[in-house]
Amino acid sequence: MKNEQCATRTFPVGMEVGARRWPYESAHPACWLEPLKGIVLAPDDLRAWERTWYGHSQAAVDAHLAWCRQENLLDDALPVLWTSASGEAFVFWSEPNLLRPYAEDLALWKEAKAFALRSLERRRETVEAEGFNHAQALFA
Repeated sequence: MKNEQCATRTFPVGMEVGARRWPYESAHPACWLEPLKGIVLAPDDLRAWERTWYGHSQAAVDAHLAWCRQENLLDDALPVLWTSASGEAFVFWSEPNLLRPYAEDLALWKEAKAFALRSLERRRETVEAEGFNHAQALFA
């Protein structure tokens, strides 16, 4: 794989990463769950190949990876083991430019959540200051 070394240098095997996978982000900010956390796997890790034709043996994975290298496939992809909001583990092959260290992803999530909560509070204060009454508006 042409860029595998570059990708794994930035995100070494075992590193915790995020990718702006923020459960319930479209809901009220109080409902947001912390970002999904992923762990970078080695391309030949059997977990990266579960539920595929190759995941039954290390020899099958190694042979498939050799073919991928020959065909320049998976050049810009890293296997990442994610844990869903419900606790289920799954693997996505991700482009390194879409990943970031988990601590950075968590900090950005906290900032976005705080901003969203402040925005809602400002809107509520504006409505109260204008004396808007939902009941009066409904029955006017």
